[in-house]
Amino acid sequence: CFIYDLGLEVWFFDAVVLEEAAALKKPARSRFAAMASIRPCIKRLIALTGTPAPNRLLDIWGIIYLLDGGQRLGRDFETYRATYFEPDKQDYRRGRVFSWKLRPGMDQVIYEAISDITVSMNKVGYNSIHSISIFKDSFNFPLIKSFR
Repeated sequence: CFIYDLGLEVWFFDAVVLEEAAALKKPARSRFAAMASIRPCIKRLIALTGTPAPNRLLDIWGIIYLLDGGQRLGRDFETYRATYFEPDKQDYRRGRVFSWKLRPGMDQVIYEAISDITVSMNKVGYNSIHSISIFKDSFNFPLIKSFR
């Protein structure tokens, strides 16, 4: 694992919780690459976000890939895009695609593929939460060096 950039000598976390996992939606960004590089060291990964598909389903591949290693939506972004989407706006002369749109019916295929590892709440679900437990524990991790 590539953990030295984090200031760690050994990766000792069994689980990682990604708060605002939508920040990892773009596979070309260094943030995604850093998380993908340490993913094999993590036994349990939990991704939290208030906006899992902020623009469209094209954006969720990165988050799902980190959760399942490509089992549900494919091992690379280009294959995912080619399977479930088609070019929308494009420059035919230069062969450039400016935007992509879902192929008909593929939204339900994607939702079904990820249904066993995702939980979604809408406004109706808020009314069923009756009690919340808050745990305040502090932990000291002397092995972690400061990194910024």
